[in-house]
Amino acid sequence: MEGPLPIMSDPEPPVSVRRHALIVDNDEGTGSLLRTILLRMGCDAEVSKNGRDAISHLAAADYDLILLDLLMPEVSGQDILLHIRESAPEKLQRVIVVTAVAERANAIPETARPFCVVRKPFDVEHLVTQIRQCIEH
Repeated sequence: MEGPLPIMSDPEPPVSVRRHALIVDNDEGTGSLLRTILLRMGCDAEVSKNGRDAISHLAAADYDLILLDLLMPEVSGQDILLHIRESAPEKLQRVIVVTAVAERANAIPETARPFCVVRKPFDVEHLVTQIRQCIEH
């Protein structure tokens, strides 16, 4: 990520119901930041550092929200979207792609589209808004 990270203003009230989230990002700093944001929002959050691990997590638990990077070694975020499409397509609307590579987001097949795409480096308040919309729709 380039430049300083945005600072969250006073946190908004927590989400109305405790939500369970999965963060999939091979960058430890980004995963930690996303986890902190979700915890401050009142969500439980697990971090998966690679696509294989994420698929295992998805098979073992039902997540209200998935924050997914696209560019990862071995099993990419796009592969994970295709896996979700095949195993539980209704869960695609629980996915927010968080990526620095907009071109990869544009290459996601129509049938595997997530709830939305947020580009890195992201504005924290914009991401929080997208998370709230995703988990409350």
